[in-house]
Amino acid sequence: GIIADNRYPIYDPKPMVRFDMATYEHRVLEGPTSDVYRCSFSPDGKRIATASQDGSVRMWSVGAGRVEHTFEGTKNNPAYAVAFSGDGQTLAAVGDDHRLRCWNVEEFRLESDREMTSRALYAVAFAPGQPHILVAGEDGIVYLIAKVDAASHP
Repeated sequence: GIIADNRYPIYDPKPMVRFDMATYEHRVLEGPTSDVYRCSFSPDGKRIATASQDGSVRMWSVGAGRVEHTFEGTKNNPAYAVAFSGDGQTLAAVGDDHRLRCWNVEEFRLESDREMTSRALYAVAFAPGQPHILVAGEDGIVYLIAKVDAASHP
């Protein structure tokens, strides 16, 4: 995918590229990649998360231009969406395996892993300034999760 500065995402499957809208300069973000379905900036703009066709969820360092960490994704099923919490401490991902996963991005630790439905999940978003998460997918239902914490990890 191509990531544009000024936080305007532009989609193209490969490679991951940093593109400066003001100068039209770009550079490749180095690291493994497959088709990227969604990407999201962290609130401070220093990291990018990607959800990929191969099931991986990756966190990229914008400054270093490379993968900082690869989280356990959706177990060989496509990961369709990612989102950072408002404080930038949590990364959520959903995909074809029907689960919502949340990780602590500083410790790279899985905080929550919930099966939400029997169908694919396509969207995830955090509520601004609150610990609530919205998840939606193929079943046509929008799920509001009131809180994500370590207690929800099996």
